[in-house]
Amino acid sequence: MRELAARAPTPPSTTGAPPACRQAGRGYDPGNCNRCGKRPTQRCAFCHQLRAVVVNWPAGPSCPTRHKRVRENPAECASCGQLRILIGIDATGARTCGPCAGSSVDYLCCACGQACRVDEAGRCFRCAVADRLRDMLGAATGQIPAQLQPLTDALLAAEKPRSVLVWLRRSSAAQLLARLAALSQPITHDLLDCLPVNQDVHYVREILVHTGILPARLEYLDRLLPWLEQTLADRPATHARLVRPYAHWHVLLRARRRAQRHGTFTPNSAAHIRSEIRVVLDLLDHLERGRADPRHAATAARRPVACRLPG
Repeated sequence: MRELAARAPTPPSTTGAPPACRQAGRGYDPGNCNRCGKRPTQRCAFCHQLRAVVVNWPAGPSCPTRHKRVRENPAECASCGQLRILIGIDATGARTCGPCAGSSVDYLCCACGQACRVDEAGRCFRCAVADRLRDMLGAATGQIPAQLQPLTDALLAAEKPRSVLVWLRRSSAAQLLARLAALSQPITHDLLDCLPVNQDVHYVREILVHTGILPARLEYLDRLLPWLEQTLADRPATHARLVRPYAHWHVLLRARRRAQRHGTFTPNSAAHIRSEIRVVLDLLDHLERGRADPRHAATAARRPVACRLPG
């Protein structure tokens, strides 16, 4: 509910006055805010080029590029010597932080105190990721499951936390991960195999294996069994009874033996096996429809089938 409320549009003002700028008090000039009005063109105090202005800092106006770059690159303040976001300038021309330049804007995270680019709530992206993970993965109990702690640690240690935050907010794979965390059972390969086969399941499995939560396996080989069951679910029961034993005890058995000998199983090998099974299913469909004499259909299909079904 909090997320839905945060995304809800601001209701129009009933007093005739413009709505309060969401960035007010964070170093933004509401007259220059992209949400409140058209950006004027001025000479940027940082790149010295004529650019659209998004903020007026103590050092002068800043273009969008420098506005982002300055906030993402803290440096030592010439006045206080602390690692800060340098948005001011002293009498000698040296860069200073906001408070040393007489501004109340310091760009310090309200949670960890780090000088960095912060969001509307005053948090750095890494702290925002921690809050988001707690809400997503610990929604059922208020605590992140111990099984998923390695994943949490890996996401919090990511080099670009803003990208992680965007992924957590927008990705359907992240939503799948949240639903799995809410279950009252450990996440296993068998549990993921019970889900509909799609890219979200593959991606979640990949990151769980990468973080050591799930053991590694011959992924492209083990994906074939869920794919087979999903494929046969849409076929007539008589076809499924014929194809399932053939796929298990002939095609997949040979594939497992080859994979054990070579220690690998490639995407091309998986595609070849799916092609073998599709040929058999297509032939059964052709015979079922009765569009041709069965003996003629078998003769016409013998060559491609023989190439795929040796022995």
